[in-house]
Amino acid sequence: MNSALYHITNINNLPSIINYKALFSYNKLNFFKIIYTNIAYEQIQSKRGNTKVPCYPCGNLHDYVPFHFAPRSPMLFTLNKGNVPGYDQGQKNLVYLIITIQEILSFYRHRFVFTNGHPINSSFACKFFNDIDKLCEVDWETMESRYWTGDNRKFKRQAEFLVYEYVSLSHIRYIGVYDSQKKSEVELLLKYSDYNSIPVVVDNELYF
Repeated sequence: MNSALYHITNINNLPSIINYKALFSYNKLNFFKIIYTNIAYEQIQSKRGNTKVPCYPCGNLHDYVPFHFAPRSPMLFTLNKGNVPGYDQGQKNLVYLIITIQEILSFYRHRFVFTNGHPINSSFACKFFNDIDKLCEVDWETMESRYWTGDNRKFKRQAEFLVYEYVSLSHIRYIGVYDSQKKSEVELLLKYSDYNSIPVVVDNELYF
C-alpha cells in the first residue's frame, strides 16, 4: 500500500499557498477571497458543494482539501487533453503537493474522511469513511496500476482522501513537477519563504 497522497494544483497558485502557509478547501478559498487558477469542471464544483459528507467532521465536499491515493488520475488525463472548459495549460503547469497518510494521522487525526471511489459519481455509489482501518476498502490494485480502464476502475481510481478545511504547507513531504524548468520555477518561489527546505522533484511517473 502506497502511503503517499497527491494534490494537484496549477503552478500559478503556489504564491498564494506559500503566502497563506496552507492548502485551503474551496470554501476557505472563497472565505478569504483568494484568487486562483481553477482546474476543475464548473459543473462538478457545483455538485461537490451540494454533496454532504455523511460522517464526522461532516459538512460538504467543499469543506475539504482533496487528495488522491495515486498520481496520473483520470482528472489529470482530462486536463492534459484540454477537455476542461476554461483551462488550456495542459499538465506541464500542474504541480503535485504530496503528503503521507502517516502525517495526516499525526496532525489531522480527527479532521479527515476518505472514499472508495469518485465521491459524486452518479453511476456507482461510493462509501465514506473516517476510520483509518477501513483503508482496505480502497482498491489498492487499481491505485497501483498504470492504467485504469474497465471494471469500474476509473471510478475507483478517483477515490479521494479529504482533509477538513486546510493542510499546512509545512506538512507537505515534497512537490512533484513535470520537468527541470518547472523545478527551477518552483524552487524560486520557495527560495525566500519559510518552505525553502521542501524538496522539489522532477518525476515523470506523475504525468502522462
